Amino acid sequence: LEGYVTAAEWVGGGGPIVALSIEGVLAALDPSSGAEVYRRAAHQTGGTTLAANPAADLVATGGQDGVVRLWRGSDGTLLRELDAGQVW
Repeated sequence: LEGYVTAAEWVGGGGPIVALSIEGVLAALDPSSGAEVYRRAAHQTGGTTLAANPAADLVATGGQDGVVRLWRGSDGTLLRELDAGQVW
């Protein structure tokens, strides 16, 4: 990832390690090889937070754009966008 990593978590169950950068990029790395599994433009104005739920294969990201996005952790498919309201 370019720039600063703001958050990282392991998806678990053989899944990747996911990381979110301050530039808003969500990337997943294979924990065994370190190879990139996927990369997604998650937030245009910067990524600030990330949480993973290994049991449900979900990753949630939040950014300065005021949107929370839910992703499938194993392959990076965008599942849902939730408007969190006005950005601070």
